[in-house]
Amino acid sequence: MKKKLSRLLCALLVMTMVLAMVPAGSAAGTDGGSSAANTIVMYVDDAIRADEFRDFECTAHPKASATTTCTLVDDKDREISSRGSYVSYSGGYITAKSTTLTVKNGAVEENVAKFTMKCSTSNCTTAPVTRYYKVYSKATGITLKNASGTTLSSLSLPVGNNQKIYYTLTPTTMNPDNIEVSFRNDGIEVVKENGSTKFDKDSNGTYFLVNVAKGGIATKVDVILDGNTGHKQVEKVFEVVTGSAAVLTLKTGSTVLAQSNDDGDSYYEADVGKTIAITATADSALGSVSNIEWDSSNPQVAAFTDTASNGKISLKVNKAGKTTVTATLGGATAKFEVRVLKSVTGVSILDKDGYAMEDQTVNVNSKTLTAFASAKPSKYADAARYATWSISNTDILDFDEAGKDDMYKDSEEGWLYKWKIDPDSGDAEGSEVRFKALRAGTVTVTVNLGDYSDSFRVTVKKAAATITINNIPVTKITATVRRGTAREIVDRLNNNSMYRQILAISGTGTNATNVVVPVEWISAEVDGDKATVRGQVVTSDGENNFEYVEDCPVNVTANVTLTDEAAVTNINITGNKDNAIENDVIRLTANATVEPTGADLEYQWYVNGKAISGETKATLSYTIPKSSKDSSTLYKFQCEVTAINKGTSNSVMSKEFNVTVSRDYTVSVTATSAKTSYTVGDKVEMKATLYYKGSAVSNSSFSWQLFDTNDNALDSGIATVTGNNATATVNTKGVKSAKGDKIVVRATVDYRGYSYSSSETITVNPAEAATVKQSVGSGAALKSSSIISAVTKAAGSSAKVSYIVFGSERSCKLTKSSSSSSSIGDTKCYVSTTSGQKLSDVYVKTSASSASVTYTAYDADDYVLATGTVSFDANDSDDTITSSGASFKAMAAVDQITEEYPEAEYVKLDLPRASEGKLYFDFNTISDFKREVKDSDKYYLNASSSQDDIEDVYFLPVYGVKGKITIDYTAYGSNNSDLGTGKITLSVKSKTASSKFTDVTASNVGSWAADSIDFCADNDLVNGKSTYSFAPKDNLTRGQLVAILYRAAGSPSVTGTTNPFNDVKTGDYYYNAVLWAYKNDVVNGTGAGKFSPNANVTREQIAAILYRYMGSPAATGSLSGYTDRSKISSWATTAMQWAIGKGYITGTSSTTLDPRGQATRAQAAVMLHRFLTK
Repeated sequence: MKKKLSRLLCALLVMTMVLAMVPAGSAAGTDGGSSAANTIVMYVDDAIRADEFRDFECTAHPKASATTTCTLVDDKDREISSRGSYVSYSGGYITAKSTTLTVKNGAVEENVAKFTMKCSTSNCTTAPVTRYYKVYSKATGITLKNASGTTLSSLSLPVGNNQKIYYTLTPTTMNPDNIEVSFRNDGIEVVKENGSTKFDKDSNGTYFLVNVAKGGIATKVDVILDGNTGHKQVEKVFEVVTGSAAVLTLKTGSTVLAQSNDDGDSYYEADVGKTIAITATADSALGSVSNIEWDSSNPQVAAFTDTASNGKISLKVNKAGKTTVTATLGGATAKFEVRVLKSVTGVSILDKDGYAMEDQTVNVNSKTLTAFASAKPSKYADAARYATWSISNTDILDFDEAGKDDMYKDSEEGWLYKWKIDPDSGDAEGSEVRFKALRAGTVTVTVNLGDYSDSFRVTVKKAAATITINNIPVTKITATVRRGTAREIVDRLNNNSMYRQILAISGTGTNATNVVVPVEWISAEVDGDKATVRGQVVTSDGENNFEYVEDCPVNVTANVTLTDEAAVTNINITGNKDNAIENDVIRLTANATVEPTGADLEYQWYVNGKAISGETKATLSYTIPKSSKDSSTLYKFQCEVTAINKGTSNSVMSKEFNVTVSRDYTVSVTATSAKTSYTVGDKVEMKATLYYKGSAVSNSSFSWQLFDTNDNALDSGIATVTGNNATATVNTKGVKSAKGDKIVVRATVDYRGYSYSSSETITVNPAEAATVKQSVGSGAALKSSSIISAVTKAAGSSAKVSYIVFGSERSCKLTKSSSSSSSIGDTKCYVSTTSGQKLSDVYVKTSASSASVTYTAYDADDYVLATGTVSFDANDSDDTITSSGASFKAMAAVDQITEEYPEAEYVKLDLPRASEGKLYFDFNTISDFKREVKDSDKYYLNASSSQDDIEDVYFLPVYGVKGKITIDYTAYGSNNSDLGTGKITLSVKSKTASSKFTDVTASNVGSWAADSIDFCADNDLVNGKSTYSFAPKDNLTRGQLVAILYRAAGSPSVTGTTNPFNDVKTGDYYYNAVLWAYKNDVVNGTGAGKFSPNANVTREQIAAILYRYMGSPAATGSLSGYTDRSKISSWATTAMQWAIGKGYITGTSSTTLDPRGQATRAQAAVMLHRFLTK
């Protein structure tokens, strides 16, 4: 035993020594076997230690030497080639010289090098040593492709599993097993096998598989080639997005038939004989549209007439019916249904005898009810097999599964079921259907075929149980009813639920139970204030049958007290619907008959046995709760009516009004805007969608209505709604209160015989009119036209102001006229009136530099249109502007026009002189405006959305212009009638101190630079050193100057421009500006690859930069009057001449220019102001 153990240990030691000789780079065994399957993996230019060759010795002769041979063999050790050097041996190392893989006809053959060392003499006893080497090229890259072979620079992946990502390797002779793929987001994963990426091949190439869990991901994929080898690995990164990026779209003409990212419920209606030309387009990630797989599920109805070419194919409609067309490409599927039902003119539901189906009553668990669809005209009778059946509540009645006895043989398609049930919607399709009754209730069954439908109601009753009644222990009851004849007393007992039943006992002994049995009252004997009424128990209450044992009493008596108390003799509840969905509004009315007729009535509504708080009127509006709050499918409404007369009362509960709720359907109504509230004049865009089990139902057509919060139809003076499909527009016109109103927007859809609706409540506030500014001096009449214009502008051109009510006065007093001392208070001030207070007569007095009054504007129906403020100034006039310019709105230009021409609709403007300034339209800054005004343009006083508004015209004066300016216009009325000419007058006022920066005052540079500094700030050209500091005497730097010019040019893109300056970095605020200026030859560097952005700029440098900015035009100015002109650098001489000639630069004195003096920020602002406006 010890010898055996010793031998085993020796064997293990030898094996360990052999294994220790395996090279570190080897990927296979090296036991010297003769099979080419035992290979060592190497890479070109790699070298590995080879002790088996190093230790080889020839025994034949001391001078005998070892020789080597290297041949290329296949995996079965068959020689392929004896040429070529794949591996070589030297100094104890094997070196890979060239790859052993060969490429033939695009396919890679993984052959190996067979390397043998043997003695040069034939009589040597040393056995030859042979090793096999597979030599791969080192990896350099990988290319991702789609199924069509198109190269992909990034991946666009739809949601789904096992998506194929094709690739090619560079070179093709690299190791295909040395690839690892990983995504940087957990929402995308590579399919793996044994812990490594799984690779496979098909006719399109080599691929790996990807699972995408969700859309909307933007990430990267890392691909590593030749990882864990002795040489450097190759790393590649590709951008990846998931979701809707990869879409397959089918169209006919401009009509979209289907997309791969839709719900698959799309359909297209066609006539028999029509050919539908289908065109497919797809994102490149899916592959070429030429590779689409097409299918028509029912080629008897419609079949493809040709072979698809470049994504185009034709579908011929053969007969009435339906078929589903499917296109599949790259894992994406788009499908739509072709409905050939337009020729059908009607559909009806028939019973088993071929007559029109009437409303049916069945018992629970019944499966005997069958309905048949009949299509018209008769030549399209077979189209009935495509009829769609639906049931309003499948918890009550559902479709029975078709069995083998429910099949028929079609001449073309063979054996088919008469109907089939859609597992998603629960609807059935077929020419006939059978139903199964599940529980008590009432439903509507609807059939749809094309544009036509028919329906009938089914009442499911609980199967009547037979209950044996053994005894009625008390056969006499007491009751109180109103006086009347014997017949009236009997009827009153029968109509009162309290007296229509009596307690009975079923069973005997310990098995006895109490049962309530129905009573019918038959006759009465009246004796003064008393009556005796006789009746008997009945054998059925509609749900149960009662069987009375032989000795059980069946006659009952009521001892009745007759009073003059009020009594409710009948309650009839009517409702707008008995089938609903969540958020539907159920409107019920309790119509009660009472005696005496003058009695007062009180109401209390109940739902499912619980009182509804606050619902104490004859009408009820009840919103069906969402499933998240209450998932009930049946709502039982009752109304308790109490009659009150002469201090006495009597209450009666109505019968139930049942509403069946489908939780499968919902309607969503939303405003497309994210705004939380709206103002008068807004057009609120609404959208409605019908959902079935969470999926949108396409092609739903809605009707729209507006209500107040009390469910009353909304007055059209408040708002109107237009739209009859899935979208609608609410046009807001006014509100009842200055605090705002809530409007209920309700959308209703008729679908498969039912009406479903839902609502969204929007808040509408009065429009906020722009502040009207008026200079009043010590007193002036109110500018009524300005207020009306402001209201109309805010509330819309359709708003018609009837009167104004003023609110709080601040530092001013409003009187009824200039000669009146009576305060205006809350008097209604009418725009036009013959007897009341006129708005134009209102007079305002103030001595304050800042005063105001609020107001509310109303229309003729007393609805609020807008609120606003009029501000008064006892000093300035309305038409005073600064050198930064102002809009015609700020100038109150409309007031000037309407005072001259009240009936003016639009004007045309004469352009001001170039020395005065320019007119712009829709002006924001000097680099951001819509256009310059032309004298042919039309500008409207009450502009619609498609017209240009006069208040959006902007006047920008030239630098240095002061005083009065007039702009001529021609006014036009309706029908383009020429009303005459007029003038808009304004005054340009110069500043001595900045209104923006506290360090620009009259005591430093304000007297000559304040206008320019504020102009540059107003036009976003310069910023302050801080919020309120401009630092006007600081020097301007080169970086600051080009940034200013760049902003003046509109901050254009610099994409593709190479940065030549090593002192300008990407994060610098002037980075884009420097690149733009360099690209457009506006600036040059300062030498040695530098721009020197922080160097101070000189006056002559500013001139040169502005000169180049303008394209180096001809210079007309003269330098002869300046004694220091010789100090101008030669490269700046022409630019200084040009700048002086244009007036952009003036001397520092009458005889000096100081060309090399450093420009301050204030000086630069003045130069730029001149440059941009002159």
